[in-house]
Amino acid sequence: MASNFAQSQELLAPVAVGTICAFIGSFVGKRMLQKVTLRTVQIVVAVAMLLIGTGLVAGLV
Repeated sequence: MASNFAQSQELLAPVAVGTICAFIGSFVGKRMLQKVTLRTVQIVVAVAMLLIGTGLVAGLV
């Protein structure tokens, strides 16, 4: 049990930083992007997936 507690203590800082960054990102995103349509989100995600897929095939990622 003590070793599990020690391992969880090591993960506390990255989880806390990730959580804080997620809240800041959603706050800033809400302020900057007042109105974004679902179609725009779909296009951005599709392009990102294509770029990542191309990078994987080319061995860059």
